[in-house]
Amino acid sequence: MELRERILYHQIHPLKLAADISASILSGWLIWQHDLWLGMLGAFLPAIIASAAMLRWMRFERQRDSKLGRYVGFHMTRLAEGVRFSGQIVMWIAAWFHAPWGIVGGIAIVLFGWTYSLPRWLQRAPENSELAPS
Repeated sequence: MELRERILYHQIHPLKLAADISASILSGWLIWQHDLWLGMLGAFLPAIIASAAMLRWMRFERQRDSKLGRYVGFHMTRLAEGVRFSGQIVMWIAAWFHAPWGIVGGIAIVLFGWTYSLPRWLQRAPENSELAPS
């Protein structure tokens, strides 16, 4: 598996998802406390360390060959990653201003970044779409 593929499929590994979600919660809490620099450190350091270690020592064929992996291979573009990151930025801004509704909105944007091409995926020919309803 090439590095580009490893970078793509490591995003859906449970360890990477746990690292990213934990970093988002930690950084959001620190920014809520108006500790911007520690918040940014908490946001990026765990994610970078987890990604570097995973890309160095783990294999991602299982993720690539899963139903979710096939969807991510179809869906995950730089645009999708940008939408997800913009949702995180919304959450940070909302945390700074103590706006829970903004945090919920940021979460919605992140979820949209993960799923916006799902309708197109589901409309594909049934033999090509394992996520399509039976």
